[in-house]
Amino acid sequence: METAIAVGIFFAPLIISAIFLGIVSSVIYSKKGYSKLGGFLLGFFLGIVGIIIVLLSRNLNDRSFTPEPNRSQNYRTNGEYDYGSSGGNDDRLAEEAFREYIHHQDREREEREREKREDEQAKYDAYWDAEEKKEREDREYWEEEERLRKEEEYNRYWNNDDE
Repeated sequence: METAIAVGIFFAPLIISAIFLGIVSSVIYSKKGYSKLGGFLLGFFLGIVGIIIVLLSRNLNDRSFTPEPNRSQNYRTNGEYDYGSSGGNDDRLAEEAFREYIHHQDREREEREREKREDEQAKYDAYWDAEEKKEREDREYWEEEERLRKEEEYNRYWNNDDE
């Protein structure tokens, strides 16, 4: 009984501090756009190191990391930028250029998928052509074997009659 109390006295502050560090890192991590559970687990199991990891992680809520086009530039599909003045239509032009860029990416993806399908079809056709060739060669081999067997049987029959 006394050892159980001694163990409880020893581990109680560790568990309470682990829970506290887990809650602190959970709050910080969720404000950065990550899951609360992930932050809690980092703080609970890693303690101060977990809080340091949480503090050093990048902020997912920061818009500078999103792949949206810069509204001050007009993106072209060939990667060049048009910095010219649009007379107040920067947003519309940027959205239009971004849509054009996405459409270009979709066309490239469709082209890659078409080429992949053609390659797979060519492999499929080559495989079945090889199978048909093998079948034909096997059939010719067995037909030749049958012809030789019949010829040998014929020769044996006629050679036995002569004796």
